Amino acid sequence: MIAGYNRRMGAKACGLLHIAAAAALAVLAAACSGEAVRSPTCTGQLDDFDLWVNTDGGVTRLTDTAGADTFPRWSPDGERIAFVSSRDGNCEIYVMGADGSSPVNVTRTEFDEVHPSWSPDGGRIVVASDEAGGADLVVIEAATGERTLLTDGGLIHNYPDWSPGGGLIAFSGGQSPAGPGSIHELHIVAEGGGTPKALTDFDSLLAAPEWSPSGSRLAFHNQGDPFSVWIAQADGSSPEETALGGHLSWSPDGDSIVFDREEDDGVVNLLTLDLVSGSEELLVESRWVDALPDWSPDGESIVFTSNRP
Repeated sequence: MIAGYNRRMGAKACGLLHIAAAAALAVLAAACSGEAVRSPTCTGQLDDFDLWVNTDGGVTRLTDTAGADTFPRWSPDGERIAFVSSRDGNCEIYVMGADGSSPVNVTRTEFDEVHPSWSPDGGRIVVASDEAGGADLVVIEAATGERTLLTDGGLIHNYPDWSPGGGLIAFSGGQSPAGPGSIHELHIVAEGGGTPKALTDFDSLLAAPEWSPSGSRLAFHNQGDPFSVWIAQADGSSPEETALGGHLSWSPDGDSIVFDREEDDGVVNLLTLDLVSGSEELLVESRWVDALPDWSPDGESIVFTSNRP
């Protein structure tokens, strides 16, 4: 991504990981801070982002509410979508049907909570939360909202992702809020808690690890200049730069990824990359910010957030 996008994504740090606005462009930030100041997203000041789904080249709106709807994640069975919404004044986790129906607030707290990731059985959701005063990981029972604090203090925990076979949760985090000059590495922690283990040593700002469907690899993006997508083995070894871009999601067969990339005109596009052939394709032509994609378990659809009218 272009340098301007990198600076915006790293410079906005308010409470947790939120949307940052720069001029007319708003994109999701990977910043985290212990400051009391809240971000525009989680105070409901940004209302131009909703969830959309792409199927066979066409796009359909799934949400249209006050506040910002972001970070969509399909449930393992493809019947539900978890996402972050500020419609109630702070960032909370909602779950709705795959067609956008029956959204339910599953957190219902005064805390800011972002980056949902489903357990393989679809019964639980792990999120990054400021419940403990910083950015920690919390596991939520999807049916009841019951909460379990997975981490407490130490690292700033961002972007949790549950391993496909269960047992482990990958996340990015560091000792200081994400921003220019800060370092966040990839880590794993047992789904039941414990001491996190560092996987990488980039001395850079890494974000949003995503397990491959087989659980054998981890993809993530490096918020350098420009943003770049990397793929490593599950233990963090043999990392390779794969594309220029940011937030990503694997195809169900593990042969492709979809990712967002800002172009020179400020538009953020979604692209797919065939990891076998190296072929890169524009998913859907856009004049807006299309970002934070997640590929459906059946491989037929990609959900994303956008400021499309």
